[in-house]
Amino acid sequence: MISETDARAAWTHALRNPGAPPRPIDCGSGISATVGIDETPDGRFARVTLRRESDLSHDESVPLASQLYVLGRFEPFPVDSVRGADGRTWHYSIDLGRYKEHRAEELRRQAEKLLAGRTMDGDDLEVAAIQLGVPIEQLLSSCDPRKAAAREPRTLQFLSDKFQVPERWIATQLSLYESGELSDG
Repeated sequence: MISETDARAAWTHALRNPGAPPRPIDCGSGISATVGIDETPDGRFARVTLRRESDLSHDESVPLASQLYVLGRFEPFPVDSVRGADGRTWHYSIDLGRYKEHRAEELRRQAEKLLAGRTMDGDDLEVAAIQLGVPIEQLLSSCDPRKAAAREPRTLQFLSDKFQVPERWIATQLSLYESGELSDG
């Protein structure tokens, strides 16, 4: 049984420290897991790795990997998997860039439903979707405001990963806040 507290703490550590050594998670039945954010020349990936000293089957590992992604606040999305050469390890990954764009589309659809019947242009719909995905109060409480105001790349990337939206959405929400457009509610 996976501890929700341990899994969430591991994801938080991974988001705050991409590329850092992962924290192990006990999944029961002799299975341990790690989660991480991998950065490669091909992009950034949310990774779940499961391992057991004896052979670990795909059928055993898929439900655990799914649970770990859900605890990391990922919604269903295509996951790539590969078995380790040792036969005791399974690696699962989600392309973060593709995932964030997919989530942005879902948020646009939600905003369109919420605002059905109102006349608005594409920019208004985009802002509504951004505000659904990145509530300003949560955004401001998730980071050092000075670093966010300076648009430090690492801070924007962290916030993008945390809210699972494209970095441009984080920058837009910060700009709206700074310009006072969000001050009236």
